[in-house]
Amino acid sequence: MNIEKDVSDVFVSGTTNLTTANTPVQAITRTDLLPKKGVQFKAAVGNSGSIFVGGGNVNGTAGDADCGLELEAGDQIFLPLENPCCAWFFNATANDAVHWIVM
Repeated sequence: MNIEKDVSDVFVSGTTNLTTANTPVQAITRTDLLPKKGVQFKAAVGNSGSIFVGGGNVNGTAGDADCGLELEAGDQIFLPLENPCCAWFFNATANDAVHWIVM
């Protein structure tokens, strides 16, 4: 009998520097990463401001449909994504960063 386990053998991590303020950036651009579970994102603890995760039009504007989900420094979120390239980040403060692990 073979017991199927709910685990992933994919485990790739990295950091994306959000060097330019007020511009959406793809956190992960590698198209060869195929997660089995999804992606864990964490706003760097040294970030000066909040970052926002969303689609390609994420803009951090409160009340806007493309505002995105706000992550303050140190906050993290797991997204069950099949394609990690679809997660974009917006930052109002230059030189913030987001760490990620594809699982």
